[in-house]
Amino acid sequence: SVIPDVSGRWAKLVHMELGNGTDQERNKSARGSRSSKAPKELITALPMWLSGFTHPALAVDWHNFGYTIMACDGRPSIMVAIYRAVERQLCQGQLNLTVSEAMREALSRTDADYRRAGKKKPPPPAQVGSASKLVIVEEEPQQNRKQNKPTPPKSKTPRIIPFGFPIESVTVLHDHSPRFFKPVTASEFTAKVLPAFEDKGSVALDAPPSWLRPMLDAKGQGESGANDAPKGRILVASTSWTADDDYTIVIDALKGVDASLVKFNATCEEEVDKRRLWFVATGKGIARARFEQQVKDAKFSQYVTVSVIYFQSLATYAAMLGGADAGLSLHYSSSGLDLPMKCVDMLGAGIPVFSLRYPAIHELVDEEGRAGWLFSDAKELASAIFVDLLGTPSSSHLPPCDASWSKSAALLKAKRAFIAVNHGRKWDEDWDAVALPAIERLVRGKR
Repeated sequence: SVIPDVSGRWAKLVHMELGNGTDQERNKSARGSRSSKAPKELITALPMWLSGFTHPALAVDWHNFGYTIMACDGRPSIMVAIYRAVERQLCQGQLNLTVSEAMREALSRTDADYRRAGKKKPPPPAQVGSASKLVIVEEEPQQNRKQNKPTPPKSKTPRIIPFGFPIESVTVLHDHSPRFFKPVTASEFTAKVLPAFEDKGSVALDAPPSWLRPMLDAKGQGESGANDAPKGRILVASTSWTADDDYTIVIDALKGVDASLVKFNATCEEEVDKRRLWFVATGKGIARARFEQQVKDAKFSQYVTVSVIYFQSLATYAAMLGGADAGLSLHYSSSGLDLPMKCVDMLGAGIPVFSLRYPAIHELVDEEGRAGWLFSDAKELASAIFVDLLGTPSSSHLPPCDASWSKSAALLKAKRAFIAVNHGRKWDEDWDAVALPAIERLVRGKR
C-alpha cells in the first residue's frame, strides 16, 4: 500500500503475513475458511529488493518467518536454507515492523552478539512449557507430515538465525483487535449469538445447554438475580481445524473437569449450586470431524456441554467472544516469536485467555496470570478450569458448594479489569501511535 505524507512523498509498505498471527488467521478461526500455509513473501522478495532502487522508502511488516513454517511443514532442508537466505538478504526494509519484542530481538541480533556472549553452541531446545524469549536450536523437520495423524506441538523449534538488521530499523507494532471486538451484555449475547446455534448446518454436537438462558436472564437482572442463577461458565476456542490441529489435550482436560464436576456436584444439596461448563469450538475444517468423534467417545456427563459451530459472520463471532467467560488458544508458533491473533481478539473482547505456553506468549498472557492462564498439558489446563473458572475447591477439602463461586467471580472480574486497562487499545490507535510516526520519520529521512 502507498502511504502519502503532507508533502506528497510516500513510502511503500509490504505486508509479510505468513499464516500465524494475521487477519487471515482471524478469518480462518472465526469462519473456518482454509488457505495455503506456504509462506508468500517469496513472490514479493525480488520486487521488494528491486524497489529499493526506485522507491524512496520500504517498510516491511513481519508476522513470522517463512522458513520456520517451511521447516515445520517438513519441507526439504535445502529448500528451507534457500528460503532462509532469501528472507535474510532480500526482505529487509528501511523500516521493519514486528508483532512481538521477541521477533524484534531476532531480527536485530547479529552473529557477533553470540560471539560476544561466548555462545559456541545453540542453547537447549525450546520446550512447549518454556518461558524463554528467544531460542536457537537445531532444525528438526516433522517426520510424520505424510501420515494421517494429528501432529503434536513440537518440543523443538527450527533454528532461528540472526538476521542482523540495524536495531534502529526495527519497531514493534503489536497486533490489536478491531473495534467490534468488545464485551457484550447478556441480552446482546442472547439476541446476537444464540440464533446462530439454530442453524443446523453450522452446528454440531450439543445444542446450547438448558441452564444457559436462565443464567443469561439472571445476569440481565444484575445483582438481584445472581443468587438464583445457575452456576455455569462459557469457554470458547477458535480454530481453523486444519490437519495439524490436535485437540486431544482439550478432550483430556475436559474429561478431567467432567470427572471432578460429577464428584463435586454430588455434594451440592441445591441444584442451582451445581457447576456447569459450556465449551464452544468455532470454525470449520477437515480436523473438525475427528474432534467431534472424540467428544462423542468421551461421553461427558450433563455438567459438560460441547458445541461446535461455524459462524457465518465475523460480527457474530465477535459477540460470542464478548459474551463468554474465557477463551482458549492452542496456538504454538513455528518460530516461537509470533503471537496468536485469536488471543488478541479474545483479549480485545475483554475476556481472559487460557493459552498454551510457548516462548513469546508471555507478551500477551503473562506468567503472573493477570490476563489469563498459561498451561503446558491437559492436567494443568483442567485444574485451572475446575478451580479458577468454575469456582470449585481443590479435592483435598470440600466446603459448602457456593463458598468458592464468589471467589471465582472476583478473580474473573479482576482479570477483566486488567485486560480493559492493558489490552483495550485497538488496531487503528496503535497504528496512529506507533507505525505512522515511524513511517513519517522514514519518509522524511529519504527526502
